[in-house]
Amino acid sequence: MVGICKTEADIETRRRKLIDEMKLDALLIMRSEKGMTLIEAERVINIPSRCLDVFDVTGAGDTVIAVFAAACAASQRHHAAALLANQAAGIVVGKLGTATVSLDDQEKGGVNSIFGRKIISETDLLSVLKSLRGSNQVVMSNGCFDILQPGHVANLEQCKALGDILIIAINNDASVQRLKGMQRPINPLNQRMQVLGRII
Repeated sequence: MVGICKTEADIETRRRKLIDEMKLDALLIMRSEKGMTLIEAERVINIPSRCLDVFDVTGAGDTVIAVFAAACAASQRHHAAALLANQAAGIVVGKLGTATVSLDDQEKGGVNSIFGRKIISETDLLSVLKSLRGSNQVVMSNGCFDILQPGHVANLEQCKALGDILIIAINNDASVQRLKGMQRPINPLNQRMQVLGRII
């Protein structure tokens, strides 16, 4: 189906038809300066454009397709993949001519670049949650994770499957000591974060 969706009602009508007829898990609609709309079976998420200056829109759509597909292939959920693709498109339209986006570009790209990192500060986390308020299912888990065991991993994998974003809060060393005794933690906070970042 090819056409221009002018209103939210148009999007809703075409959403149901496309998802039903083509048996899609998700549909990403690019809406030029309005950003993009991610459509899944149970929800519609509007993602506003993040570009600051537009010099040349050549290749923006191709960039979205490439980054979205690559992120999905790397096991990112549809919404996280769309956010990365939206950021990438905002970067390339700020360059002259047919341009590419590098990992360095993405890292410098603002709030959405945080999605590419697994360990972030509390300040960055608050910025992400504020920018995405109301459009995501956020799941949070907390623990010491000092001696990581299969039960921890299974629990976190179940948490991850429940939403778009999984936040894992890890007790600092002083907190672990208060909870588990003076001989703990066995592994300091930085090491516990690194291990969890590798497996989740």
